[in-house]
Amino acid sequence: MTSRYPVVGFFKNQIEKTIRNPARVPIIIADRVNRIFRRAFIGPVRRLSRAAILSVERLTLQFDRWQTAFVPSVEVAAPLESDVPSVEVAAPLEYDFGNESEQDFGNDARSIFEAGIRALDDVRIAKAVRLLMRAATLDCSTSDVGSLWIKREACKNLGVALHNGLGRLDEAVCWWRESERICHLITNHYGFSDASKSQVYDHFWSGHIGHTALLGLVVKRHLLTGQDDQKRYLIGAPLQNIGNRYLVEQMGRFFTLIDDSTQFAFPQEYANAFVNFFYIDNRLSGPATYPWQVFAEVSRAWEEKGRCPLLAFSSDELELGQKRRAAIGIPPSAWHVCLHVRAPGFKLHHDDLHASLNADIATYDLAIDAVVKRGGWVVRMGDPSMPKLPPMRHVIDYAHSPKKSPEMDIFLSGTCRFFIGTSSGPLYVPALYGVPSVVTNWFPTGTRPLNSADLFIPKLHWYEKDEEFAPFDESMAQPIGHVHANPLLSQLDLSLRSNTREELRDVVVEMLDRLDGEIEYSDEDNQLQSYFDAVALNVRSYGNAHVGRDFLRKFQHLLPAAQLDYGPARKWALARANL
Repeated sequence: MTSRYPVVGFFKNQIEKTIRNPARVPIIIADRVNRIFRRAFIGPVRRLSRAAILSVERLTLQFDRWQTAFVPSVEVAAPLESDVPSVEVAAPLEYDFGNESEQDFGNDARSIFEAGIRALDDVRIAKAVRLLMRAATLDCSTSDVGSLWIKREACKNLGVALHNGLGRLDEAVCWWRESERICHLITNHYGFSDASKSQVYDHFWSGHIGHTALLGLVVKRHLLTGQDDQKRYLIGAPLQNIGNRYLVEQMGRFFTLIDDSTQFAFPQEYANAFVNFFYIDNRLSGPATYPWQVFAEVSRAWEEKGRCPLLAFSSDELELGQKRRAAIGIPPSAWHVCLHVRAPGFKLHHDDLHASLNADIATYDLAIDAVVKRGGWVVRMGDPSMPKLPPMRHVIDYAHSPKKSPEMDIFLSGTCRFFIGTSSGPLYVPALYGVPSVVTNWFPTGTRPLNSADLFIPKLHWYEKDEEFAPFDESMAQPIGHVHANPLLSQLDLSLRSNTREELRDVVVEMLDRLDGEIEYSDEDNQLQSYFDAVALNVRSYGNAHVGRDFLRKFQHLLPAAQLDYGPARKWALARANL
């Protein structure tokens, strides 16, 4: 009989091993006593101390000034599952808001706002929050569209700084909602309705391959809610940031494609106020909130209804794609796996802020070998700014191929056996065609990949002084589960640990075994998975992918040791694990 709780089951296995090998008894006892002592006494004391440090007076005083000036009168969205126990808003993070000198801009909202944007671009989060908050809270008339526009942009970017810089997602959502409210004031001033505005998607969506792919979830939500008859417009991206034109054309099945925003009647200087706002999205039911929560909800609902993939290649596209695939060196009868590892250099905007999403492709050598040993080919995706791969058998460095094209980018991703990726735009393309993914070095840990057919292994937070990993219920929760800014992580004595070569190999082998029908999950594996899902849901880390089996076995000690009762959330996770 298997134990209900993974910790009990783990000890049961250790006892069985001990009976077979009595010499291990002293070693096991010493190790378990040490681990129990650290988790029962040292861990809680350390976390209490850290919580006290994070709520020091400096930050409280700074945010008191904001709260007395303006507090958005909106309610934070409820968790995805309505019956999940409520959790408290994350405690304030300590950050020094007072040591950076700055020019006195008086009440010049535009100068204050522009200085705040420069600070955000330079990942000077403290200064960015201080300046953008000033710009967002200056008084202005509702008829002064220029000042409203500055406030709107300040609120939007303040949310970005709070979320990516300080990990304060709940507060960021409040400011994004306020930004959206100001948009409504601007559009109403010019006589446009909110309904028409919500169906226009600009170059923010068409100019980035990942954002274009995520439009598939927008379409799915409309189909699930019976809104497919509504007109949707997608504005093309400028030439300097064209994204993937072929994928945009594929989305033309669901959107009316527009060359530029001048074809609409709204004033071009405020064009962004008249298009869909990325940072807030409508749920299937409930208040608009952070889009990842919406995407996870839509993806799960789509799967539960058994709906087919959104896109498929025509016979002509398949024939042409196979010829081009053969031209880069893959035999017609062979299967391939795509590999994309995010690297610095391609996306320069906020590159330092998003450096935590990068990984080292050199650590994927064992994962590549695992695919090749099974008879597959590996196609390295990306762009020429990435480091070149050394010559390897059955590996094609397509990122540096002269035959690289937007069409082949999508064809290779949509026809691979599975996709190995990181937290980057190309990761979201395969799901449009029903292709599963192995998501590696996943970050931020405050979210999880969206599709239940996927496997993932996250980066882990490491406490430098304590020399131990942060427990999952800390790592996935606010604030540290959402902090992208490495300077703040360093201030909190934290660093991010990437996946090891062996961890990457193991999760790829798990996907290969799953697709070959050879995978075996023990009862304890299912219990660990359901326990992990329940912990994630309890701290509002939304997503539907399964964490890698061997990764979870290795780091099961990062799950809460207490026998927590998650109520309906745990029951939902257990039911999902038994599907």
